[in-house]
Amino acid sequence: MGDFSTSTGRSNYATGYSTLVAGMYNDSIITRQTAVTSSTPLLIIGNGNSEIDRTNALVVLKNGNVAIGDNGNPVNKLHITGTINNVSLSDNSGMMTIGYTSSTNMVIDQNDLQVRNSGAISDLYLQRLGGNVGIGNTGVPAYQLELSTNSAGKPGTNTWTIASDLRLKQNINPYTQGLQQLMQINPVTYHYNEKSGFDTKPEYVGIIAQDLQKIAPYMVSTVKRNDADYLGVDNGAMTYMLINAVKEQQEIIEALKKRIEVLERK
Repeated sequence: MGDFSTSTGRSNYATGYSTLVAGMYNDSIITRQTAVTSSTPLLIIGNGNSEIDRTNALVVLKNGNVAIGDNGNPVNKLHITGTINNVSLSDNSGMMTIGYTSSTNMVIDQNDLQVRNSGAISDLYLQRLGGNVGIGNTGVPAYQLELSTNSAGKPGTNTWTIASDLRLKQNINPYTQGLQQLMQINPVTYHYNEKSGFDTKPEYVGIIAQDLQKIAPYMVSTVKRNDADYLGVDNGAMTYMLINAVKEQQEIIEALKKRIEVLERK
């Protein structure tokens, strides 16, 4: 028995200094009995079955390290041995931080999961409501997947597959916009500003959403970013507008060829 230690329960041993032992058949931890150290056990709860089957359910050391389901000295703040099926951490207003609060860490609260550095804008942001995901310094993601740079890699094809089977569609109508609308679209070069949250150095080629909205409003949508509404562009329909424009131009070319042939025969 260690100095100033207390043992209760069944067949327990309090071998540390100022150690409290409860439960039954605890496994003793080798430590100094006459003085306190950082690894002195303050609390041990035994859950063994006999003199030859001694185990501990819980160990708390002087340095604050805690072991659950382990007989040894915990070297981390929380050491858990065994299978964990469910863990519940509940706080209606707080959050759980994994890692260093002043450096890189992962933060989980009731609304989202973030991986960040010293509280800065997250490099990875998973949103609970809506399931939006932001990668890089995007702030709160406004889309289901939002990237902070103009880059993504795939090992093979450079396209995404879209569900296009006739059996999956209804209300099918011809898409007729083409050359007339295409001639009104004016591409521009630009840089993002600080308000965007994107890298402001690269130069991009694209179109202005407000201009496109006057020509093809179905390609423009409103997204919320940092409590403000902004316009976004989906260029997918532009491909089919180009297809129609090429067809129209080909019809013009064929008509001109026929006129030239008629003139040449005269």
